[in-house]
Amino acid sequence: MAKGISLHVGVNQTNAPGISVSTLKGCEKDAQAMHNLAHVAGFDAMPPLLGADATFDRVFNTIAGVAPMKAGDIFLFTFSGHGTRRSSDDPTETDGKDESIVLSDKIMTDNVFRRQLWPMFGTGVRVLGISDSCRSGTVLYTLALNLANTPGLFLDDSVVAEIRGTNPFARTSVTLVEDRIKVRFHELPSYQVEAHYHQESAFYSSIREALPKDPPPLEAKLLTLSACADDEVTADGPENSAFTAALLKVWNNGSFQGNYDKFLEAIGAELPNQTPQRNPKAPNVDMNFVNQRPFTI
Repeated sequence: MAKGISLHVGVNQTNAPGISVSTLKGCEKDAQAMHNLAHVAGFDAMPPLLGADATFDRVFNTIAGVAPMKAGDIFLFTFSGHGTRRSSDDPTETDGKDESIVLSDKIMTDNVFRRQLWPMFGTGVRVLGISDSCRSGTVLYTLALNLANTPGLFLDDSVVAEIRGTNPFARTSVTLVEDRIKVRFHELPSYQVEAHYHQESAFYSSIREALPKDPPPLEAKLLTLSACADDEVTADGPENSAFTAALLKVWNNGSFQGNYDKFLEAIGAELPNQTPQRNPKAPNVDMNFVNQRPFTI
């Protein structure tokens, strides 16, 4: 009989060196809500990693620790918190960027998931990853082409500067836009990301050295859902973040009966300013997995 194991991570405020952004409100509630959803769906839902407990090492080691699963089993990973992207010199990155999630102490890139964590899961295991973070289209599945051309709520430095009326090369922050339009986003300003990588350069050098030079083959069946495209941001909320709130509404305490694509389509209909994504794209995805009812064990 197949079994399901799940891990849910939520970070309202990162303490990573060099980063200072507004505290989000919904992310830790998102992780708790997804934990409850998974538990009701029959998963062995591990205690959520929230706030300061959601460190790089703890998230990495927890996922690695459950990887020895059997064919037919399913592992569910959800993250809600800040997200970011930065230029990459990796020629296998089709968009030239590293998309990342921001944990309480460090940043975890798409390559860590794709090259280290997901290859630990064996043949026939299903891995479902859900990320409610900015720039998250391919954060849990790097190497996928960004096919999202739908205009969304994309706030780069030039947009922020235009709202501000300042030089586009000045230090800018999405927080300034938040103050103007009264919405808070799961985004980090790029200059703080660079400051963080500079301060923690030894750590990230060690991470890069540990990554396989070439992406290992994926034996598991991987499916990822994300709050927005790689060039978009996603909104926070007073209770749950916008994407998670829409997911919970569509799920409707388990009454939803469609497949994953229908699920994401219905979620997207609730989010006119961002474009939720499903990865991988054909032909690299197991359509039998896609066609299951969400959260089926």
